[in-house]
Amino acid sequence: MARDALSSMPASPVKVNEKYRRDRYREELGLAIKASLRELTGNPRARMEWKQYYERIIKNQRVVLEGWPHGEVPFGEPSSYGTSELSRLVGLWRDGTMCLRRISQAEFEVLKAEHDAKVASGEIKPTPPRKPRRDIGHIKIRTNPLTRGKKRRGLVKSKEYIEPEDEPEDESEHEL
Repeated sequence: MARDALSSMPASPVKVNEKYRRDRYREELGLAIKASLRELTGNPRARMEWKQYYERIIKNQRVVLEGWPHGEVPFGEPSSYGTSELSRLVGLWRDGTMCLRRISQAEFEVLKAEHDAKVASGEIKPTPPRKPRRDIGHIKIRTNPLTRGKKRRGLVKSKEYIEPEDEPEDESEHEL
């Protein structure tokens, strides 16, 4: 029994502390980037798209992430990094070395030309278009009468005329 209790415990306090720090760094960096992106775009629902960074952030939002240490940490989602990379990124963000900023149309045209050249050379794979749904153009027939549309189902819900009931009226009400 003692062996089962020990197996459910964490391996060592150092590993637990390491995981805690990594999670805190990841959370801090994610929240800071999200808040900055929302402030720059004015969109309260904006979020960072790491896999589609060019399409969703640069092209659609006209925002770039500056100061990323490309030589030390490959560009990508922070959830895939260890504590040392995350602490480096958080430190750069706190210093102001790494930040998000709006770009002008001229800067966007330069970035677009660079991106198109990288795609043409094969350095970057272009984002494939989304596959359409299989049922596009097909009529979806609902066979269950209870889940059909909201139109009337042809059933009478109540009587058209309500028959008066044969109850004797209280004569005391009429006398007053």
